[in-house]
Amino acid sequence: MHRIRLVLLLVLASTLALAGPALGKGKKKKKKGAEEPVTAPAPKKIKTELPGDATSKAFGENLIASKIVEFEPPDNDGATFIYETFTFKAGNTWEATAYLDVAGDRFDCAESGSWTIDAASSDTVGPVNWVVLETNCPGRNKDIKTRAEMTIESDGDVSYEFR
Repeated sequence: MHRIRLVLLLVLASTLALAGPALGKGKKKKKKGAEEPVTAPAPKKIKTELPGDATSKAFGENLIASKIVEFEPPDNDGATFIYETFTFKAGNTWEATAYLDVAGDRFDCAESGSWTIDAASSDTVGPVNWVVLETNCPGRNKDIKTRAEMTIESDGDVSYEFR
């Protein structure tokens, strides 16, 4: 009986040894370090509310593409407050890095909020309204509203006239 088990075990082992490579032929082996390409989903388009006319839409798109640097808003209450960078973003939001200078002491900070535009007079000139919704700048408050006519210059710089 012991001999029969041994013979059956040998037959089974040799069958598996011969059939094993044939069974594995249908499978593709991955090369070490090679990963299958993954297609990333397309980024979702963020809707930006703009006036319906083509000129205002073009101005809004140009405004979003602009990078505003080093400007001083009109509501600085005696201290020097400078936006170092100010970026209007899709979805009617904005972000800014800033600093407050009080008697030579500099305090770095950041603000963010929402923005809208009214009908633009050209694709480079239009009235922009923004509201501070978040700030960590000393002495600055939320809900500060600012309105300016902004002009996007040919060199990409932005000039403004506060209203």
